[in-house]
Amino acid sequence: MKDHLWIHYILSSCDLLKEYAPESIEAFEHDAMRQDAILYRLRIIAESANRLSIETKKLSKLDWDTIRGFRNVLTHEYHLIDLDRVWSILFDDIPVLELEIKRLRDLLETQQ
Repeated sequence: MKDHLWIHYILSSCDLLKEYAPESIEAFEHDAMRQDAILYRLRIIAESANRLSIETKKLSKLDWDTIRGFRNVLTHEYHLIDLDRVWSILFDDIPVLELEIKRLRDLLETQQ
């Protein structure tokens, strides 16, 4: 099932984001290379989430529309990216997403 591949990409990107996360927002704001790495991984997460099947998405209460919308900003409207919002996503939203994606992964594995 392709969903396992997308879930793998999401979870591996979550792991990398933990490695890339700077110690402070000030360090993040002044490190273009780290910004690029984090934004790339967020794009991978959002694109992979967008590609999950409708059936898998229905198993979760995640706000898939918001994730898709953020993907569109990252890809097409990057001039609108707010680093404070990215910082918030990194530390507030990604841990919640990671837990939910792990739950989905485990649920899908039990359904096989």
